[in-house]
Amino acid sequence: MPQPKLQTTRDIVLRALPYVRGSVLDVGAGSAKYKSLLEKQAESYVAFDAVAGANVDVVGSVEQLPFPDASFDAALCNQVLEHVAHPQRVVGEICRVLKPKGVCILTAPFVAPFHKDPEDYFRYTVDGLALLVCEAGFDVIEKDCYTPIFSTFFQMFEFTYFNPYAPHKHGGGWADRFLRYALKCAKILDRLFAKRHIVYGNSYVIARKS
Repeated sequence: MPQPKLQTTRDIVLRALPYVRGSVLDVGAGSAKYKSLLEKQAESYVAFDAVAGANVDVVGSVEQLPFPDASFDAALCNQVLEHVAHPQRVVGEICRVLKPKGVCILTAPFVAPFHKDPEDYFRYTVDGLALLVCEAGFDVIEKDCYTPIFSTFFQMFEFTYFNPYAPHKHGGGWADRFLRYALKCAKILDRLFAKRHIVYGNSYVIARKS
């Protein structure tokens, strides 16, 4: 069942924090927006991305991670798998660089607008994401969907008319106020009416290396 309280990936990271320890690898970290959360539990944190940035520690291909086997205790891979041509390789590489019993936190979209970053290939059901990690050598600790139906519809509307990936963002102060109000309404509707799991925005899996 989609859980109305689980709206964003931040909610998933907070939910997974009890499993985080030791050294943590953030795969496809981008701006490393969850660094502060992960560092509360971790002894060390490495932000890895295909594109260099102010918050990126190591640059390379997510399909061939430049780390030795069994280097990390935990890994986060947030909204990356839809953008890679060979997601099985990425999950397999994450498994390789994790220590035995290491934990992986994976999120991926199921219903989401097309968004090239730099490409956009796939969407994942909860069971599809779980199958991917199991075939790579993980045991699933927890799996579910998040971003219920009304928040998902809000995201579709936002991307259509106020696309954050567009070269020139539309709107201004009035648009920001409107979007904040619309998102607040969507979350209220989710709490009241999101009872089924047919439509949801994202899937997540928390898994442990076998």
